[in-house]
Amino acid sequence: MIRTMWIACASFVVFACTTDAIADSITFNVQSMAEQRAEIVFYSLDRRVHWPGPGPNRVYPLNDYGKHQFKLNCITNEKICYGAWTVPNQQFSWGEGPGGRGSCRDCCYTCSGNGTELIVLRNRVNR
Repeated sequence: MIRTMWIACASFVVFACTTDAIADSITFNVQSMAEQRAEIVFYSLDRRVHWPGPGPNRVYPLNDYGKHQFKLNCITNEKICYGAWTVPNQQFSWGEGPGGRGSCRDCCYTCSGNGTELIVLRNRVNR
């Protein structure tokens, strides 16, 4: 009986391991050209995960005009979107915006071990 249970458990472990998702990464290349300081967060559309991690007010700051790289550990083929905004008043936002509540075109990428093209955040010009 014990041997049968051990074989059943070992079979389950082997099956569970073969169905696990494959770990991968994606590098977001971002530059803020906004007149104000900005912040950015990345959201998974496939899981309840965001980067830089759990907790309130966790963001990546974009305090200069430099090019920044954010390498995220993710699951192969996972869809990840960015949300960015100016601080302190969120006057301008890009992608999914604060809290991932917005909608976007071309702000989501697939986790496949590659990097994105340079994403440049600019203030909209009102004419």
